[in-house]
Amino acid sequence: MQRDLAHAVAPERAGSLPDVLGFTQDLWALAHSLDARSRWMHRTYGVSGPQRLLARVIGLSPGCTPGEAARLLHLHPATVTRLVARLERLGLVRRARDLSDARRLRLTLTARGRRVNGMRTGTIEQAVTRALARAGQADVAVAWRLVHTLTKALRLGPQRRENPAEPPRPGLAPRPRPLGLPEPLPGRAARVRHIPGGRASRGSAGGRRQAAFAHPERTPGPVADSTTGKGR
Repeated sequence: MQRDLAHAVAPERAGSLPDVLGFTQDLWALAHSLDARSRWMHRTYGVSGPQRLLARVIGLSPGCTPGEAARLLHLHPATVTRLVARLERLGLVRRARDLSDARRLRLTLTARGRRVNGMRTGTIEQAVTRALARAGQADVAVAWRLVHTLTKALRLGPQRRENPAEPPRPGLAPRPRPLGLPEPLPGRAARVRHIPGGRASRGSAGGRRQAAFAHPERTPGPVADSTTGKGR
């Protein structure tokens, strides 16, 4: 009989941390282990874990576009573009224009890339393969669904709400602008004016006016007249 995943891990958390904190602790430990193994792969094979994962996808789908690889890996296209550029500099991936559409780039592995793609010893993929083999199919299915659910929950971000009917939380009141400064135009950010010729001297009237303009939180004070010494 297959063991239930919750019963398999719950006794290890008894008397230590609450379930949520204990599970979160294990997630951070998993992230640390992935990062450590990725750095080991980079020192040993010259490619990190994410770079090798992309190489594996290109090896399984030769001629795929960067956009297609991004959808398969659930990554942002800009992230895949940076990974492809790195693999191309390493001589592992070749980019070529699509013959039917010159706007598209097709990705293929070079001979060196195929050799790196065939390595298994010490890789993250090997560790995952062994862990899946030791677990039962029921445990793998439950863990896979949990990983997908947790990934989706984290991708929502702190500003997004799963329930649209939930009222927004009250925010802080806008900070009042100092007196004597004009209000910015709607839709435009306030710009700091650059005064040609460099910054004025510390004691001059121009220097004080420039400092007050560059720092909106400071209100301009009285400026002493250079001839009388009195404020004006």
